[in-house]
Amino acid sequence: MMLADVHVWLDMLWIQYNAALKSSPLITKMLTAAVMTTISDTVAQAFTALMDGVAFSFDPVKTMRLVMFGAFYMGPAVHYWNRLMELLFSGWNPAAAVAIKVALDQTAFTLLCSVLTIAALTWAERRPMAQVPGRVRSSLWVLLKANWKVWGPTMVVVYAMVEEDLRPLVLNIVSIGWQVFYLMLLRPEAKEKDIEQGEQAVLLKEVQVHAGERQLSGKQAAEFVDRGDKLAMTADGERRISLDS
Repeated sequence: MMLADVHVWLDMLWIQYNAALKSSPLITKMLTAAVMTTISDTVAQAFTALMDGVAFSFDPVKTMRLVMFGAFYMGPAVHYWNRLMELLFSGWNPAAAVAIKVALDQTAFTLLCSVLTIAALTWAERRPMAQVPGRVRSSLWVLLKANWKVWGPTMVVVYAMVEEDLRPLVLNIVSIGWQVFYLMLLRPEAKEKDIEQGEQAVLLKEVQVHAGERQLSGKQAAEFVDRGDKLAMTADGERRISLDS
């Protein structure tokens, strides 16, 4: 009886969802993107913690920022992109239309979305936005190649068999696994960030040591660094601090 109730509830939910797609397609797709992004990032955070061997600690700020990106950019972008594809290739030979749609999707649209996704993830992780160009250079090509392997075949099926209004739902379901992969792809950068933080701690200690004759506190030494104190490297590689007067 319980399974039957679940089946009836799912049927009613599906009917209501399709009705919402007909009456308010853009809003429905934005909400769909928000829900799927919440699920995908939560799963990704849990999976990352498992892989790193640490306790899971949910980051609501990161998830909320990615939800905003998904709802206010990806949802509308996919909606209007699909509308444009249908408008441009309406009446074409079906096989030719699918081939051209997939080619355009996997080049122009994917390139733009990948760059913006890297920028959004940098913002969501509360990293300096100045890191975006470097992250694009280091991960965009790898991301594009993986994207073609996953999304290329997916888009062939989507354009050939899935109704236009249901495409964002299918894409968001697939993106749950894609989000996990993407975060795994960026894990080496997370390790580099830890190294950078360790180097900053060492640098602060060196400021205090080399500025000892001026009786600087840790706070004062940090202020000297912030004002542009110069880090010099001796011939043997030892770091020294030269304080601007």
